[in-house]
Amino acid sequence: MLVEVVLGSVALLVFVIYLHRQKCHRIRDRMGLNGPSPNAFLGNLGQLGVEMKKNGMLMAKVFTKWADEFGETFGYYSGPVLFVVSKNLDLIQGVLVRRFDCFTDRMKMPFISGALSESLLFVEHSKWKYMRSILSPTFTTGKIKKMTTTVAQKIDKVVKRLEEHSITGESFDIFEIYKGMTLDVIAKVAFGIDSNCINDSNDSFLNHTRQYFNDQPSPNKNISVMIGVLFPEIGPLFAHYWSYTAEQGKSEKWLFQVLMEVIKERAETHNSKSEYFDTLKLLLDQSHTADENGRHLTHLEIANNCFVFLLAGYETTSTALAFTTWLLAKNQDKQDLLSEEVKENPLRICQRKTGTTVMKLPYLDAVFHEATRVFPPVTFFVNRTCTQDCVIEGLRFEKGDQFGVNVLSVHYDPENWSEPEKFLPERFINKKSYHAMSWMPFGAGPRNCIGMRFAEMEFKFALAKFMMDFRIKFGPDSEDPLPIQNDGVLQNPRRVIVQVEKR
Repeated sequence: MLVEVVLGSVALLVFVIYLHRQKCHRIRDRMGLNGPSPNAFLGNLGQLGVEMKKNGMLMAKVFTKWADEFGETFGYYSGPVLFVVSKNLDLIQGVLVRRFDCFTDRMKMPFISGALSESLLFVEHSKWKYMRSILSPTFTTGKIKKMTTTVAQKIDKVVKRLEEHSITGESFDIFEIYKGMTLDVIAKVAFGIDSNCINDSNDSFLNHTRQYFNDQPSPNKNISVMIGVLFPEIGPLFAHYWSYTAEQGKSEKWLFQVLMEVIKERAETHNSKSEYFDTLKLLLDQSHTADENGRHLTHLEIANNCFVFLLAGYETTSTALAFTTWLLAKNQDKQDLLSEEVKENPLRICQRKTGTTVMKLPYLDAVFHEATRVFPPVTFFVNRTCTQDCVIEGLRFEKGDQFGVNVLSVHYDPENWSEPEKFLPERFINKKSYHAMSWMPFGAGPRNCIGMRFAEMEFKFALAKFMMDFRIKFGPDSEDPLPIQNDGVLQNPRRVIVQVEKR
């Protein structure tokens, strides 16, 4: 009898879910969009998985193919949830900028938990607006300018490593060195600790950070996460499981404990004129200032958002530097132009306390923009949830609809860029020549990357110093095309094997 009741209940649940899916899968027709035919339970995730295997697991390439087949704006279903994906620049600008009031939130990801879920990245609009207003002063040009000394100290360590490789003439993976550098930088400016990841591959901070990133729960790794994505109706039943059994929880706990200890110590001796100057000090300064509603930034909120800085400042910046290094090694003529520019401006490179002058070097700026166009580190995190009904560019959105930008499609659209497959920094010398939405490695609109200017400063400062001292070139073990891995949100090279020689 019990078995019959259980089976009957399961059958009823499946039937109810099926009816709900049928209703959900009519939303695309209501919007007048095309797209691949959905499966009743999987939506289009089955087709997406098959296509990703054919395309080297690059989700963005699948979306580009579907855009060619179904139009520049199309819809696909993740289980019951419709995603509107577009490369139409006016529609993108409408969603991200002009009608931001209707698209204030990012999509809720059921497998994101812990510190990140309560950080600026994922909190909903009312809390996001408060956090952003408190955190934004940390990343003003003047505040970033004062952090250049810390960045330069870490870059000097990389220079010593590159000098060693120039003497031996051996090939090596420069991506690993960049990871160590960016992590040392973010450990100092966000966590307030001195790590030695550049020179010590067994550094505890490095190992725990790597594990934290490598073991993030995803549908590909965790069956409960897959169930939560496919069946959000019952997803909350599994939330406890993926939050507390994921391996990354161990590393998050270690990192969080270290961070809270530093915050506690610094708070007890806090002085706005103290010797420290990093984002942690700036956030502690901000925690003493109330917003218009009398709220103060708590120590827990500071810790949660330091995890955002870890996420934004570690993998994305090192990835951008690695991709750029490979492009310059392949395009020696572009590398020579960049080297000539930085050598003509040695004081701008060496005066660390005025490091923001490096930001004004025109060809360096063009290389930064073009390299992140060709290889944007983030390929599908520019997504928004509709929070109130609206019409944009003739398309009617209802509350709960999801919108995403296929950044690679935008960056490689010949309508936006002539010869998009080529690395041509010169195209960015005149910034008025392109649509504002045609370049978005950091997103766009009010909810873009808060640390964009800091990442740009670190990138330019490092690359300028390396180009002043070294020539980077391919060796016998270098790879062309470059092997790339993509988890659907981030893309990075598996390795970047190069050789260096002193200039």
